[in-house]
Amino acid sequence: MKNDEKLEQFIRDHRDEFDELPNEDRIWSAIEDQLEPTEGLVDDQPSANRSYNHLWRAAAIMLLMLSSVLGYLQWQSGATDEITSDPEFANAEMYYNQLIDQKKQEIKAYTVANPELEQSFLKDVEHLDMMYNELKMQANTAGSQEMVLNAMIQNLQLRIEILNQQIKVLEQIKNNEQNESTII
Repeated sequence: MKNDEKLEQFIRDHRDEFDELPNEDRIWSAIEDQLEPTEGLVDDQPSANRSYNHLWRAAAIMLLMLSSVLGYLQWQSGATDEITSDPEFANAEMYYNQLIDQKKQEIKAYTVANPELEQSFLKDVEHLDMMYNELKMQANTAGSQEMVLNAMIQNLQLRIEILNQQIKVLEQIKNNEQNESTII
């Protein structure tokens, strides 16, 4: 006979003796009764321990996510700083932005009586401004930074051109109103 067969035969022969052993639950409760009480230990409060574990895990995950977001934002701000570190581009950008601000002020002066007209005129410029910001973000990730910088300059020039055309339209409207008032 093999060892497995001998073991099985032994269990069959002594089955009644195994069934007579005390219940396992009673054994463990008797052992617990003999032990000293353990007040204040973590094992006494397993549910509290688990909740603290979950809180620590959640805090660690939040910390990881927060540091990832902050790292990404820092990386992005460093990327846009590289563009403005080119002194030639920074000077051109400053010059064009000053012109754009000046043209916007001229439009506001013409449209004091009609703010809806001002909003409709500046809507095109705002759209170009959003495109400019997208180009600025792409400047460091694009393969050819020179092409993106040229596109940014063209965007600024286009905004100035649109504002100049809008000012001409407003001047014509103002001249027409003055001519009509002198005729009457």
